[in-house]
Amino acid sequence: MSCILFVCFDSIRGHYASALVHLHSGLKILRDLNKISAADEYIIAMSLAPAFTRLSIQAVLYIDTTADQKAFALEMTEFSERQCQIPDTFSTVEEARDAFSQTTNCLFRTFYMFDLDLPFRAHVDILPLHAKYSKQLANWNIAYEKFVQKNNSSLNSNEIRGAAMLKVQYSAVFIMSDSGIPNADDPRSMAEILNDRKVFMRYHNDFENIVKLSRSLISASEADSQSGKPAFNFSADLGIVGPLYYCCIKCPDYTLRLAAIELLHRCPRREGMWDSAALVQLIRGFWEIEARHEALQDEIVDKNGKPVALNDLLKLVLKDGMKWEWRWKVVAWAPRLAGPHYTWAGILEDPTLVSVHEKDTNGP
Repeated sequence: MSCILFVCFDSIRGHYASALVHLHSGLKILRDLNKISAADEYIIAMSLAPAFTRLSIQAVLYIDTTADQKAFALEMTEFSERQCQIPDTFSTVEEARDAFSQTTNCLFRTFYMFDLDLPFRAHVDILPLHAKYSKQLANWNIAYEKFVQKNNSSLNSNEIRGAAMLKVQYSAVFIMSDSGIPNADDPRSMAEILNDRKVFMRYHNDFENIVKLSRSLISASEADSQSGKPAFNFSADLGIVGPLYYCCIKCPDYTLRLAAIELLHRCPRREGMWDSAALVQLIRGFWEIEARHEALQDEIVDKNGKPVALNDLLKLVLKDGMKWEWRWKVVAWAPRLAGPHYTWAGILEDPTLVSVHEKDTNGP
């Protein structure tokens, strides 16, 4: 329990590297308890494991996906690999939340098994595991919908908000999972596919759900503040900040993007390692670079004369204190502009948007 408290304290202070160390220590202790203390299994399963699962999810999202950090992310999710049986319906919002957290944790583990530099067909050994947890996520949604339909009139205010929060998070995780299953014949790398805006057009309703439900939750929180109730501004668990950020980055509908960033601006809060105010600035910086890249799509080309995807040029590096920077990737070929008198980095780089222009020693 002390490890959980230290993770929360360090997250509040913005000391995320230290928070990850405490989380890592807590997971190790939890695995040891699972091995030697059968008498405490109920306490572990009902209290400690769900808390660590939720902390691991938001920590894994924060960890950079370079090769050396990938092993760390896999270890973060390893302990929750036990079977999660999704019931026909749930008895409580808390039961639904725990089942969702465990399913999401396992799904995120499969995400880190993919090599994004390779095409989809190169991952035949991972596909059954991904399909297993995607099916589990679908079963969770069926059980959740039955629970809400059956108990909607009897849920109190906090339970209604909790159920809405779960739907926001489910919508984001569903998009992440489903968009990661492209056409097996697509020769492009998974990174290129997952950064193709056209891939996300079919998820308009899901992005819209994220925005609508988040707006309702924020409005309810604002009403609480106006009535004198204490404002909610920190949680060790993920809530709506992550899904709204994901909508701002991936949604192809600019109207929904603008609505999502407006909601992030309206709700100054920190959810674990994610700070809404810092994310607003990060998103705006990304949009500026994205717009410049799109304007130069016919000019920024690779050695074969094909347009270069933005993810092949740029990477996001997150640091302590929710500080961030865009870094140019080192690539085996030199991107060039088809038009005269330009350099690709000079066009995209702006000191107000890109804080550091340095080589990434880990490569693309």
